[in-house]
Amino acid sequence: MHQAEFLEGVLKLAAQEAQASGYAQITPAHLLISLARFTEADSPADASVAGALREAFASAGMEPRTFRRALRSLLGNRGEKPPDGVMHRSARCKAVFAVAGQLAAQAGIPVDGRHLFYAALYTLSVDEFAAAEPHTPKAAAEGADEIPHEL
Repeated sequence: MHQAEFLEGVLKLAAQEAQASGYAQITPAHLLISLARFTEADSPADASVAGALREAFASAGMEPRTFRRALRSLLGNRGEKPPDGVMHRSARCKAVFAVAGQLAAQAGIPVDGRHLFYAALYTLSVDEFAAAEPHTPKAAAEGADEIPHEL
């Protein structure tokens, strides 16, 4: 799988996740869910991408499927739709791609799933999780910075 195809596929899955969870934009959390889905590659062309991502999740002490399901549960469903009908990346999601580009440049290689994974974990805000939890709207509105107990 070529880099451009991979990045396009990751964004497509992330957009599907954002839409399914009623978000108006793709967030770093949706990107992480998409990357977790990529660990379950079906085709031999995707095997190296899947293997590298599985290693990245393992290095962070995470099992991709369990992580994906837990993250979906935390996000819930906001019931929003993109205002212009097109799913765009949030500012934080764009920041993930910028950080991933920096990581790849430092390593002297093209951006791959591992760079996106680590960049997404790095840029993911605890406030994003708090705001996603339907049972904590007051804490999210006040900018609470406590780590949700589910994590």
